[in-house]
Amino acid sequence: DPENQAISWSLIGAPAFVTRVGNQLQLLSAGLNYEAATSHNFTIRATDTGGLVHDTTFTLYVGNVNESPYNIRDVDGAHGGAVTEGVGGYTGIQVQADDPEGSGTLSYSISGGNASGWFSINATTGQIYASSAIDRENATYVTSGQITLSVTATDNANPALSVSRSDVVVTIANVNEA
Repeated sequence: DPENQAISWSLIGAPAFVTRVGNQLQLLSAGLNYEAATSHNFTIRATDTGGLVHDTTFTLYVGNVNESPYNIRDVDGAHGGAVTEGVGGYTGIQVQADDPEGSGTLSYSISGGNASGWFSINATTGQIYASSAIDRENATYVTSGQITLSVTATDNANPALSVSRSDVVVTIANVNEA
């Protein structure tokens, strides 16, 4: 101020995550989300004791960070699927997850419960398949006619992030082998 008058300042139109603390601006990270808005505009108004006002508008640009996929689920129906022992094929389970970045490029894998090697997953679609070697009576792998698999969805970022769930149940229908 040319007259050396005291200057006060205020925020105008600032988003909720831009706050004033004393004579400083603070950003609260909770409101920053690149997928919602890549930039935010706000104005700082300076007013001297003589009533003169000057506004300056600022643009805050938000950088993107990779966020983990989430909400992995069975999209083909009820929780779990079924297959008949000795008969391979699609189990009726298709897992899918959401990617906050919206890229839609996730890959799927079986990350646990498949020590028998009886199951495979289509890495692109998330559909789970069974081989014809399934033996319901094999107590090493089968409990009460079911096998519980863990599946993982991984994004294509570097570094890659993933989400898993460990409760994908495949029921194995019995075949009378007598």
